[in-house]
Amino acid sequence: MIPILKSKAKEHNWPIGNYLMPLSFAAVAGGTITLIGTSTNLVLNGLMIENGIEGFKFWDFLIPGLYVTGAVLLTTVLIAPGTQKLLKAQTLLKMKSVSTRRNLRSYQEVLWKVKP
Repeated sequence: MIPILKSKAKEHNWPIGNYLMPLSFAAVAGGTITLIGTSTNLVLNGLMIENGIEGFKFWDFLIPGLYVTGAVLLTTVLIAPGTQKLLKAQTLLKMKSVSTRRNLRSYQEVLWKVKP
């Protein structure tokens, strides 16, 4: 999925960073659907078997996993537009701090005749 997303982003000049994080959220949430989807499910299954309790079947996590996946995807869709604005603001802040550092270096060069 990542190569497809990267090619589409490049094709349409979309910032790839805005799409990789939601994709990772979806992948992690989707892993909750099956027994082998997350390590937590496997560890719990192993502990149950060690203590004489019948372990989970492969699809026992399907219904709760679908609820979790749906909630995560809904939350991601609702929050993603706001996070894009936040990411843009952080990028601008970083750009300003870089230019401030450059100005500080120039000031130091003039004041103390220091060369970086």
